Amino acid sequence: MKKISIQTLAALAVISLCMASCKPDEGHTPLPEALAALQSDNDVLCSHVPVEAWDNDSYYIFEPKAGPASTALIFYGGADCDARAYAPMAREIARAGFMMVLVKMPEDWALKAPERAAAVMEAFPAISVWAIGGHSMGGIAACEFAKEHLTEIAAVVLWASYPSNKNKLDQAEVKALSVSATNDGIYPPKTIEKSRAMLPADTVYVIIEGGNHQQFGWYTGDHEPIDGEATISRDNQMTQIVHATVLFLESL
Repeated sequence: MKKISIQTLAALAVISLCMASCKPDEGHTPLPEALAALQSDNDVLCSHVPVEAWDNDSYYIFEPKAGPASTALIFYGGADCDARAYAPMAREIARAGFMMVLVKMPEDWALKAPERAAAVMEAFPAISVWAIGGHSMGGIAACEFAKEHLTEIAAVVLWASYPSNKNKLDQAEVKALSVSATNDGIYPPKTIEKSRAMLPADTVYVIIEGGNHQQFGWYTGDHEPIDGEATISRDNQMTQIVHATVLFLESL
């Protein structure tokens, strides 16, 4: 039986408490803005791909119509968060010239199937640079995949997240981006700061003033009483998240 690190147990405890704090009739389902972002437009092609091997769970592809992307970001959502909740960010990142793929997880729990990125990568052999990332627990799962696929993954993108001690990447030949928010009560910047030793020395750190944990996605259900109150709009926070992520992907 594999041992689970203290850091991982602590992270999972916070996530579980966060989930338990939601009212019974509230789930982390996509807001109307997220569902609207799943539609293709003049700049971005959006596709939905069911995977039989995943019991017909799916992934959602966002591609720039201006031309084929050479760099792609596979993204895992937070605990109990529908993958589609990150569609507004994915659309804007695709508009900037990158492919982004949102992966549906079993029961929306990324740690149950961190290897799902492999099927996505296999389906797109023309992509030359792969990054993997996630929000909250999704970032922990993304780091687990990256640790097992260091020859294929060029970068890790963490939104309000960090690797577990078992999957630390401090000695790995990967680039990393860590985006956090000052009012995040679940993974605040001080917690992210303590995780620096688990990421490469040249990791790019971005702190969003006034943002919180929930506004890293577009989903219903809050994280009270753990999360802090955002003092900026969700649109503002999304703009900053997208800007930091696009700059990072451009540097790969």
